[in-house]
Amino acid sequence: MKYELKPQSSTPLHPPVSLPPPPHHGLSSEPVVVRLQEGGQANFSVLREGLADFVASVMYRVDYGEASPGDLTVPSEDTLLVYAVGEWVKNISVAVEDDNIPETDEPFTIVLYNATGDAVVFGADTATVVIEANDDPNGIFSLEAVEKPVEEGKTNEF
Repeated sequence: MKYELKPQSSTPLHPPVSLPPPPHHGLSSEPVVVRLQEGGQANFSVLREGLADFVASVMYRVDYGEASPGDLTVPSEDTLLVYAVGEWVKNISVAVEDDNIPETDEPFTIVLYNATGDAVVFGADTATVVIEANDDPNGIFSLEAVEKPVEEGKTNEF
């Protein structure tokens, strides 16, 4: 049995393609890359292939890369996906927060690892999500407090 990470409703740049295994090596696949605007959500299906006549599990983690933890919302703190007998698909969603901070593209990854129950992580084990730069690169302007106290004869900086 194997697990593979596939994008759902997001638009992948390169959909995963399974290739025949080279001699004495594991199976390889094209990378999964999804591009999102701020405020978007990346949705992935983790597919269980092979026999499903036993309980199995796989873990996932979010590696922030150039993004920061405040840029993302992972709806569940539970990063263990448990497949019941006969269950084939689990879903992972990561929401990207919208901010007004000018930034460059910020890639982060979702990685499958630590499969249990006579299973292995196979093929597309990593998905790269790129938060596209979409804020005004000229900066964000805002005013300070309306009032600033100053003592007579002193100076104040605004």
